[in-house]
Amino acid sequence: MTSWVGQVIQDYWRMTSGSWLLNYFSIRWLFSSGQLIGFRQVIRVTASQIYFTAAQALPLVIFLGFGVGFVFITQLLNPFFGLANVEMATKLFFNLIIKEAAPLLTIMIVVARSITAIATELGNMKINREIEALLSMSIHPISFVVLPRLAGGVTSLVILGVFFCLFSLFGALFSGTWFYRVPPVYFFNTLIGLFHSHDFVFLLLKLTGSGLFIFSIATYFGLSPKSSPSEVPICTTHAVVKSIVVALVFSGFLTVCEYLSVF
Repeated sequence: MTSWVGQVIQDYWRMTSGSWLLNYFSIRWLFSSGQLIGFRQVIRVTASQIYFTAAQALPLVIFLGFGVGFVFITQLLNPFFGLANVEMATKLFFNLIIKEAAPLLTIMIVVARSITAIATELGNMKINREIEALLSMSIHPISFVVLPRLAGGVTSLVILGVFFCLFSLFGALFSGTWFYRVPPVYFFNTLIGLFHSHDFVFLLLKLTGSGLFIFSIATYFGLSPKSSPSEVPICTTHAVVKSIVVALVFSGFLTVCEYLSVF
């Protein structure tokens, strides 16, 4: 048991250090090389990553966010308790959905769509020697494949997380006003009164930090295959599983830090 735990810790340490070293060298090259052609290519790939990760996933995030808020408030509000129950319901909604479930569900959507795609794409590029071919075009391969996906992925995750929270609020507001005839102004003011600046900061930290971790892991495992195409799905599976584990641990760590700071 002890040896297994030690092996797991060693694997995660190797993965974390390797992925962050990739990020460091890619960013270092971008600001030290001064190659305009390479910089333009990085910007182009970053924009493509934002389009794939954020724009294409936005309808799904809007639908799920609205549905989660709608279902949660529909089940939680009880008309027999009147307006007193609205305050309790909105507090639970804010603490459970906005602060915890919304960022985690957004991360799961991004992992399912983008982490699998990035790990598979980079794995195939590595096997087909496309990484080596980039050198012939005066483009640094590490920066071309790592930095754009990291920057575009983190930006997209923050955008999607904000939209998920926003439309879950719309879903909750629609449920409360439509089914239970709660005055919209009262419901809205109750929700807004729960927001504090530190809540917004912790939400951005969860989304940004989780994005840095999961997209770093995706690029790390995407560049891991050596020579056989059969290694690509194995590395993709590792990228997905470990991205989820690291995101959950990081989110839980921030939640504990938040509540310790409050109390």
